[in-house]
Amino acid sequence: MRIPLAGEQRRTQRRTKTVQRLSRRLDSAITIPQASAPRPRSRGRHARVARTAQHRAEVTPRRRVPWRALIRRLPVLLVTLSALGALAYAFTDGRFFVYEGHIIGASHLHPAIIYQAAGVHEKSIFWVDPNAVAARVAQIQGVKSVQVKCELPARVVLTIEERQPRVLWRAVTQERDWWVDETGMVLPYHGDPSSPDVIFVVDYSERALEVGKRVAPAGLVQSVLSLTEAMPDVHLYTYHAERGLAFTQELAGHQWPVYLGSSADLPRKVQIMQAMTAYLASNNIQPRYVDVRWADHPVYGRPEGGPASDAVAEPAAEPASGGE
Repeated sequence: MRIPLAGEQRRTQRRTKTVQRLSRRLDSAITIPQASAPRPRSRGRHARVARTAQHRAEVTPRRRVPWRALIRRLPVLLVTLSALGALAYAFTDGRFFVYEGHIIGASHLHPAIIYQAAGVHEKSIFWVDPNAVAARVAQIQGVKSVQVKCELPARVVLTIEERQPRVLWRAVTQERDWWVDETGMVLPYHGDPSSPDVIFVVDYSERALEVGKRVAPAGLVQSVLSLTEAMPDVHLYTYHAERGLAFTQELAGHQWPVYLGSSADLPRKVQIMQAMTAYLASNNIQPRYVDVRWADHPVYGRPEGGPASDAVAEPAAEPASGGE
């Protein structure tokens, strides 16, 4: 029988310890899967939410197409595309472009001039601004007012109110006749000189008229029209810078000038002049003139070779002698 020595025993113990250490290291390096604990069961909405969250965490997320969102937005997209298509069609189709104008109320101005001033030729009806068109047409001399109406597919209607010729004004210094409206505006066209409603004024002042300007002083033409209403038989007046308005009175085959002066207090002047005319006719007086420029001091002149002219303080009373 062999008896182990003490040194051999110690070496055997060291080898045993080394093998044990290596075995422990190998065990720690190898991962042993552990059994997963059973999932607790949940009920209702919270259970579905928990399962959905856990499923999203375990499964790799994928990008999904939002079909439901597209379906919900499909009507809006279709309406938008339809509107864009309609606009494209409207702005490109020739039926929506203006090639002529329908002008109403123009009797003195040529329609071609009005249509050219409107500035709508070959323009899409959707780009026509009625206010801008009316402003351009209103700048034409002789246009008093204008209304513009746009209709589909390409109809532009312009209703024109022209300034009407009321007075034929003869400027002696210019040797020219001008037509003016009731406000005294000089017009670029003519009226009918043979019309029974035309009033004539012969102007001996140094004025120079032009189209688009008004006859001065303000209210002068309106005074002429007012005189015509008060004396329908008188259609011819004269104007002097010093004496103002005047006309020729005719009575019993005799004529004499009547000086009215300015437009101030014109109705009273006409009333006094008519009273004086009645007084002269009843007394068979044929004056050289009648002057009512100053309504408070009207006068008339006796014929050539007669007594001095009489001043009339009150037309209804017998005039007192005086004056020229």
